[in-house]
Amino acid sequence: MSIKNWEVLKLNKEKAAFIAEKYNLPPFLAALLDIREAVDSKKIKELLFDDYLQLKNVDFIDMNKAVLRIKEAIGSSQKICVCGDYDADGVTATSLLYSYFESLGANVIYYIPSRENDGYGLNKSIIDKLHAENVDLIVTVDNGITAVDEISYAKSFNIDVVITDHHKVPKVLPDACAIVDPHRNDCTSEFKDFAGVGLAFKLIVAMEGEDLDLDFVIENYIDLVLIGTVGDIVPLKGQNRLFVKLGLEHISRTNSVGLRALLEKARIFGKKLTATNVAFNIVPRINAAGRLSSTEKVVELFTSDNEEKVLAIASELEAENMKRKEIEADILSQAEMILQNEPKRLLEQILIIEGHNWHHGVIGIVAARLLEKYGKPTIVLTKFDGIARGSARSIEGFSIYDAINVCSDYLIKFGGHPMAAGFDIKVENIERLKNDIEAFWGKSEVPFPSLEISCKLNPATLSLDMVEQVKLLEPFGKDNPKPVFGLYDMKLCSIEPVGQGKHLRLKFNRDNQSITAMKFFTTAEEFYYIEGDLLDLAVTLDKSEFNGRESLSVFIEDMKFSQLDNEILLKQKRLYETIKKSEYLDLVSLEKVFPTREDFSYVYKCIKTSRLKVFDVNILYFRLKEYNLDFCKLLLIFDVMAELGLIDLNINGDIYGVKIKGIEKKVDLNSSSILNGLKRV
Repeated sequence: MSIKNWEVLKLNKEKAAFIAEKYNLPPFLAALLDIREAVDSKKIKELLFDDYLQLKNVDFIDMNKAVLRIKEAIGSSQKICVCGDYDADGVTATSLLYSYFESLGANVIYYIPSRENDGYGLNKSIIDKLHAENVDLIVTVDNGITAVDEISYAKSFNIDVVITDHHKVPKVLPDACAIVDPHRNDCTSEFKDFAGVGLAFKLIVAMEGEDLDLDFVIENYIDLVLIGTVGDIVPLKGQNRLFVKLGLEHISRTNSVGLRALLEKARIFGKKLTATNVAFNIVPRINAAGRLSSTEKVVELFTSDNEEKVLAIASELEAENMKRKEIEADILSQAEMILQNEPKRLLEQILIIEGHNWHHGVIGIVAARLLEKYGKPTIVLTKFDGIARGSARSIEGFSIYDAINVCSDYLIKFGGHPMAAGFDIKVENIERLKNDIEAFWGKSEVPFPSLEISCKLNPATLSLDMVEQVKLLEPFGKDNPKPVFGLYDMKLCSIEPVGQGKHLRLKFNRDNQSITAMKFFTTAEEFYYIEGDLLDLAVTLDKSEFNGRESLSVFIEDMKFSQLDNEILLKQKRLYETIKKSEYLDLVSLEKVFPTREDFSYVYKCIKTSRLKVFDVNILYFRLKEYNLDFCKLLLIFDVMAELGLIDLNINGDIYGVKIKGIEKKVDLNSSSILNGLKRV
């Protein structure tokens, strides 16, 4: 995982005290509200007091038109097709409406586009298929707002279309019977950030009209609304919070035999779930089908009462998820090999990497993995038949959509948002894409990856009561993240491998106050700190129960030396990349990082005498702090030592594998092309 710039959020103690007094809240909870800028009555009530009556609100433009057209189709036995999308949001929304329409006695079918053959949303080929099926009305979920030509084509067959979509609206709207999209300029809905499945739920509420039994609708459909809302990573605020909160309360007693089967396969059935459980255990199993095969069977899973059939589908999804992981690992390995062979790619502010015939359903996940490791916005492309499909992921504060939009004139297809985007491009234009993106963003620096610390805590104050107060802010997700707290100046006292060596139990002390914290998915060999180190910890808090007793659990999200400023490290690394690319550098900066013979001698001696053969270069830099060595200079020294044959160097992100080589004669630093290049600059 790449190093991040720690940012402690601002706390206004006076405002927090006012909130605590006015709303009769504990001071710690009031402080968390102030940190999240939830300081007015509306925001505080939204976070702490649930108003489920909001779910009855169906104040959307065209909602009445949609209801009337659908009821007309049901009343006259016209054939309806619910047309969705292949991701978790689209699949759950499709399942929701299909089940509901079927319960009303409608003549209804569903269609989920294939990622491989159809691509996203409606197209004319799909319209042809539905015309052949004698469909009279298409109801879209999670798509349709940009399908101007496709809906015109459907009308030529006398097929009506009702659109429910939550994406941004284009300048020209399709000629549909009804367009329910909260992002329409003329839509009066106060809340805009629904997922597709949230709008599908709203359509059901509107269809029920005066006969609405909200408890009944929630009981039967909220589990699917939960999965789709979490899966689409929409902001967990407003009505989305209510959807997820209610869904988590109901999912353990779901009426769906298919969902129960899926929960059992994920080994979480019967457990108290969180939004994180849903995001990491349920959503990937649904999306795996969309990435590798077809998600129509997932709709069948959610809508069938046949236990034998749903168990078979759940097993298929489990196998496909495992296959997805294997494909992802293989592509990631190939991408890493390319970076090993062409390290210059890693010098760019935006990481762009391409391969042949990589599975396009998985490249987005690979882009996310590379971003997590290298801390840079990442674009992964897969080439096939003269076309390349790209998937991009970004960091907060850098719009990857804007970056790719620079190239829109020669892209075949393009869509997305600031944090993620996808596109198709001719292979011959890939180099042009790289150059244009670099030229556009070269004028300004890409921000560093950051880690937000809600506030610093004294370890002596940690308590189970704090955990209970944090839980009042659940569910956590986009725009409402789980608080991460800072425990600073903690002395590392012991390191204990647990869980068959896969995890670490660490003990710390400060001011005679001891705490135990867990560092998951880190082995002792991968842990480069030692007992006695003074560290800052970024942690989350939870509670655990054993033999009926509750205790506080502390989980480490990140850690660093107490006296180390990660921002300085990140700036030095970017300076190093600038030097390596032979870009302009002022003389003062260059002189400061130009290594001397004494610098080389010191680093070489430290490496040679160390018992370690593998180093986290950031930690190594801190351990050499007494010599007052710049981080940029240290990286250059490693490059030169490898160039001159003093060491074998294997770089994997921030992890440097170093092997001292036996040198028979004195090495001449003046023979280094790297140093000579710097001298010429």
